[in-house]
Amino acid sequence: MKSRRFCIVSSMTDSYRYYLKELKSELGFYPAWLPTSPLELGAFGVFKDGFFQRQGSLTDLKIGFTEKVDPTGNPILKRRGMRFGARAAVNATPLEGVCVEVHTDREHAWLFAAQGVRTSQIDDIYAVKHAVDESYRARCWRKDWLLVTALHRVDVLNVVVASAR
Repeated sequence: MKSRRFCIVSSMTDSYRYYLKELKSELGFYPAWLPTSPLELGAFGVFKDGFFQRQGSLTDLKIGFTEKVDPTGNPILKRRGMRFGARAAVNATPLEGVCVEVHTDREHAWLFAAQGVRTSQIDDIYAVKHAVDESYRARCWRKDWLLVTALHRVDVLNVVVASAR
């Protein structure tokens, strides 16, 4: 099978939408941020065009919480419709004789590879839920707001999304 061209998708396209949906089904959460738009634990907001739009933070509502961090740094590798291969030329030096081949089996193929994944989460989630319920009853919390209760921070992240097969 021939190698295919691929590109990194940074705008909202069909490939990116497939990637968001399928990664959610694989990992249980959306990659709903851009690296230039950092999120923090306790932020709240809405999803718009597949991205989280921050509306505020629990600290804005004077709701405190404790953070629990898992420092293990586990890796994550997920992919759909994408395969990688490597081969070396017989008479070449090590640096010039290595070839990485990317094969896509379908349109909208993707790869998500993260190293050093550490999870931070709200530890006292039931107390926070009670405080948010109180804020809702006081009309300070909107029904469509979502709360960031866990974050997965990584040391190295590689994402490849194919625009075509």
